Amino acid sequence: MTIHSLPELLQRCREGKLTPVEREALREAVLSGTWEEGIKEDILRQFEAPVIGKGSWTAEKEEAIWSAILKALHAEPSQAARTGPSQAPVRPLYARRWAAAAAVILLAGFGYLGYRQSSGKQKWTADIGPAIPKATLTLGGGQRISLDSLPIGTRLQQGNTLVSKADRGRLAYHQDQNAGEVVQYNTLSTPRGGTYQLTLPDGSRAWLNAASSITYPTAFRGSTRDVTVEGEAYLEVARNDQQPFRVHAGSMDVVVLGTRFDVASYNDETTAYTTLLEGGVRVEAGSTQEKLKPGEQAVYNGKLELRQTDTAIAVAWKNNLFRFDQVDIPSLMRQISRWYDVDVVYDGPPGDRTFYGGIDRNLPLSNILDALEKNGIHCTLDHHTLTVHH
Repeated sequence: MTIHSLPELLQRCREGKLTPVEREALREAVLSGTWEEGIKEDILRQFEAPVIGKGSWTAEKEEAIWSAILKALHAEPSQAARTGPSQAPVRPLYARRWAAAAAVILLAGFGYLGYRQSSGKQKWTADIGPAIPKATLTLGGGQRISLDSLPIGTRLQQGNTLVSKADRGRLAYHQDQNAGEVVQYNTLSTPRGGTYQLTLPDGSRAWLNAASSITYPTAFRGSTRDVTVEGEAYLEVARNDQQPFRVHAGSMDVVVLGTRFDVASYNDETTAYTTLLEGGVRVEAGSTQEKLKPGEQAVYNGKLELRQTDTAIAVAWKNNLFRFDQVDIPSLMRQISRWYDVDVVYDGPPGDRTFYGGIDRNLPLSNILDALEKNGIHCTLDHHTLTVHH
């Protein structure tokens, strides 16, 4: 892969010749937190893209600025520039052994540290595909149904609520608001290597990440709408001021009226997160509670804290991307384990290196392993056991 300097990347952007990897490299350079605000403003003025407001560089502002740059430069990659098995922009993955460095320096490594495009010779003797729509529905009476084996259009009756498999990977509930019934509880659960979407009886929607579950009533009665999440889910809650929506996730409760947010509370992780994209939520943990604004994240690890965050990283999984920001090897491997349904073992200490960047989650596992190897993380794959070598 040809390595371009920042000026060359900007010129290729003007000409509409950026490859997906180069486009993401340029985006990192422009939006990197290591750039001073004055430098960003100079770049924006150079390309006649408006500076949007003043003040701190929030995630929302950076996304808006990048959109303005794309519009000004007509930077959508040309058909000739779209190479490789995936045409979606893929942020290169690289390891950090030091504090954040200037993005212009890091650009020199993107060509080497990006994932390997498939090209003839296959290095891995075996490979594993990414997660697919796959889930189990547990009905109120305890009956378990494998949804991936059900034909599209299948309908089930739960009391006075109709359950239908809307399409591949999506389940929908249709509640009769006027029906009096004994409420039953269903659980939708995904295995490792599986994802699924759900439309709840009130019209709220949930996306389940791999190795996750959501338990919910077949009809929302009473003063609140309560669901329980294990693992990770992204939710778009239908607004109802008279009936707040409450998510129980491990040690956290998230209370909302209508909003978009992500909640992550895996049993094998020491920290739970709630990330707010739109609206407002209240997070409760023990005797502590915090109100979130869009762009904020509640972090719970025995203590509840708030912080500003890049919401795109929190919901990258929903958009079929891995996104990392100073993620250590064990955390990265747990994500890989859940998405590709592999057991991860170590033949020595994993070390203290952290990773930043990202890669398309629709790619097979070999692409991830190639990117890791180029960063000095050597792995071997034996069936569904992934060994990380020291």
